[in-house]
Amino acid sequence: MSRRRIPGLKQVAPVPDDVPDGFFLVRVDCLSYRWHPRHPYFQIRLSVRDPAAFAGRVLSGRLFCSARNLWKLSWFLRDFGYDPDLLGREEVDERAVRETRASTVSGRTFELALGALFRREDPAAAFWDEWQRYRGLKLEYSRGDSWDKMFDEAVQLLGLFAGQERVRIEEPQQQLQVKYVQPLRGGSEFVAFIDAIGELDGRFCLLEWKTTGARYPEQPRGLYALDPQLVAYSWITGIAEVAMVVFVRKKMPEIQYLPVTISESQLQEYGALVQQTIRRIEQAQFLPHPGVRYPQNGCLSCACQGLCLQQPELVECRLERRPGGDAFDWLDDVAA
Repeated sequence: MSRRRIPGLKQVAPVPDDVPDGFFLVRVDCLSYRWHPRHPYFQIRLSVRDPAAFAGRVLSGRLFCSARNLWKLSWFLRDFGYDPDLLGREEVDERAVRETRASTVSGRTFELALGALFRREDPAAAFWDEWQRYRGLKLEYSRGDSWDKMFDEAVQLLGLFAGQERVRIEEPQQQLQVKYVQPLRGGSEFVAFIDAIGELDGRFCLLEWKTTGARYPEQPRGLYALDPQLVAYSWITGIAEVAMVVFVRKKMPEIQYLPVTISESQLQEYGALVQQTIRRIEQAQFLPHPGVRYPQNGCLSCACQGLCLQQPELVECRLERRPGGDAFDWLDDVAA
């Protein structure tokens, strides 16, 4: 071995870290595949959203295509609404990862317009100002949709919502897009952003906005108490009364108001689930989870709906009692 002398090497200053180690809320700006003969990988670029002191900073790195890492990536894409058909064919559409779907962009723009409405501003103008930024972009529209059609539908829904006057938010600056942080054991944190906290028909509750091209089913009663997102929001805020306000984009616009009550037992179960999930994440275990989620909603066709919703009439209607079941009555005593 030999040593080589490089003049001036000791004068090179170390490059300071732009963002310190820790947990951050980030946005995926870019995810692109890079081929390599032995170690193919995904190049990832993230922008920091929170903490505010580091907002806008960029994090970048590589995700190598090992079996374990691809399992994590598949879970990540599924949980954030990526097309399951593409995942089944082991395909990644980079345009979808960058969220160029018109329905997604329109939904976010609609939330901005709702904020303007509660601040006593012109919601239609607010929607126009944001939506027109995407007019020249190649967004992916669903069949029959267009930029102009989605704008017209949004304006009609905003007018209908304002005219119904069923939702009241007294302090929009503090009650819209509210951030909650729940410290967990081991230094982890559970972070949630709530769409709104206000009143629906005079009843104080947590509000979740939804925009969709089709109505949400309203039966059986209380179905959306099984929605893991609503349960999570109720758990972190301590507000048992929650409601989804669904803005349905169609020829005759419609708004659905779907209030539910999250039970104390659900909150306790969810708190235990959070702790278990944190441990699994730390151990790189990413398991599938059930619940009311769209477009894949297994709860609608499940025969055990009545058991989860504690509605005996549904149990009698959907479940069949067979001879010999009395032998297991002791399980009821154990459960009690």
